[in-house]
Amino acid sequence: MALRTGIAVLAAFAFLAAAGAAAADDPVIAAAGDIACASFTATSSSCQQQATSDLLVAGGYSKVLSLGDQQYENGTLSDFNTYYEASWGRVKAITAPVPGNHEYQTSGASGYYDYFGPLAGPSGQGYYSFDLGAWHLVGLNSNCSKVSCSAGSVQEQWLRSDLATHPRECVLAFFHHANLTAPTTALRQAFFDAGGDVILTGHTHTYRRYELRDANLNADPAGYREFIVGTGGKSRKASGPPFGILQLTLHSSSYDWRFISITGVTDDSGSASCNPGGSPPPPPPDTTPPPPDTTPPAPSNDLFTPYKVSLGGPAFERSFFLRKTFVVNWSAKDDESGVANYDVRYRRTDWRGSSHPTRSWLHATTTTGASFRGAPGSTYCFSTRARDRAGNVSPWSPRRCTALPLDDRALTARGAWRRAGVSGSYLDTVSTSRANRAALVRFGVRARRLALVVTRCPGCGTVSVYWNGSRLRTVRLGSNLRRNRQVVHLAAFDHLVRGSISIRVTSVGRPVAIDGLGVASF
Repeated sequence: MALRTGIAVLAAFAFLAAAGAAAADDPVIAAAGDIACASFTATSSSCQQQATSDLLVAGGYSKVLSLGDQQYENGTLSDFNTYYEASWGRVKAITAPVPGNHEYQTSGASGYYDYFGPLAGPSGQGYYSFDLGAWHLVGLNSNCSKVSCSAGSVQEQWLRSDLATHPRECVLAFFHHANLTAPTTALRQAFFDAGGDVILTGHTHTYRRYELRDANLNADPAGYREFIVGTGGKSRKASGPPFGILQLTLHSSSYDWRFISITGVTDDSGSASCNPGGSPPPPPPDTTPPPPDTTPPAPSNDLFTPYKVSLGGPAFERSFFLRKTFVVNWSAKDDESGVANYDVRYRRTDWRGSSHPTRSWLHATTTTGASFRGAPGSTYCFSTRARDRAGNVSPWSPRRCTALPLDDRALTARGAWRRAGVSGSYLDTVSTSRANRAALVRFGVRARRLALVVTRCPGCGTVSVYWNGSRLRTVRLGSNLRRNRQVVHLAAFDHLVRGSISIRVTSVGRPVAIDGLGVASF
């Protein structure tokens, strides 16, 4: 009996000794944000980064979480090396930082990334994770206008994958912006969905502890606890909490917290258990083969012009380009295997109404835009079709058309006209006249839309345009503005019409300048 009792006592002693050793190995970390002024002059309400760093140096911590806005005002590398380095830089080797908004007041937060180097994770990204004791810790970038935080963003998808592939009972996330001071709801939702336990933030220059809540900040006993610790030294309200740091002891299934002010006083403390189960293990891979993709892409195309004109309404937008070379853009959508490439074709119709055969322009191209060089007086109608990665081919898209005007040199002059080279005009020439009844004519035109390319200027005269002898419109070229080129809509017909056009000067002694004639067959 005595022998068995002695063995039992020794076994109990060994168990207690092992438990005590495990407790001693639980990591203790510290955290705060909003830290260093660009000054060494401390006051009761600002620039106390040296005092808070003294707590870190004396604490013997396993890790220090730096919660953003480490260096004011603009996070330059020189200020980091001067002010932050002299204070919190003393524990740089054990620091895990995240960027704040003041770091991004230097382009790309380059001072922050250059100062912390690999400690800050991949440069320009600002999010990463690591294990500490029994816990999994995730640093995130809450500067959502710089690195997106929205649902479906690269960062949000990375967070969900990281939490799924690192299942732990206890999980902590830390980033700069507290509560709703940045649109971090999607990140918080991913953290909540994975059963996360603690969120640490800063930005607001105060200390505050919240009870358990969900991603929308509603009370939830299955939620996470958030601590705002913006008390790293930069500034505080006279009536607010003191400068200080948050200390966390990370046990295997629970944690203790203490907020320690620079006076050494514990202003807040407590303990809590982690959410049971923590992050769920990743689901087994789905080995079911996807159904074959039999749906072709849905194509569309559009035209864009470097010189956009308006010809009296939406139907006339982008009707005429005033350069031989213009850009054609196209696109398609395929939600299954994705778009692999495109075919693009066009059909040309000249100003006489003669249609040329449809021609292939691009075949199996992976681009979605290209420059096209056309001939003056021609209409070009484009269509595209898309091919997905499963080999499905869409039907040809509806045609989109544009036209290049005839140059003024293609018009026959009657009366006193002068053709001059003018840089910046359509095809670099303009026909000018001051003579009443002087005319520019073109026979055998076939068109659905007619327009005139003219120059307006102070003191310019007028022209009347006739179609088959009937006046279409009188165009006044005078303008209170400086000399400028314009496209003037003349007529739109329901179908192709054939006839002759005459542009006659109807003013006396005033200059008129005709740059081209727009003839479109669509």
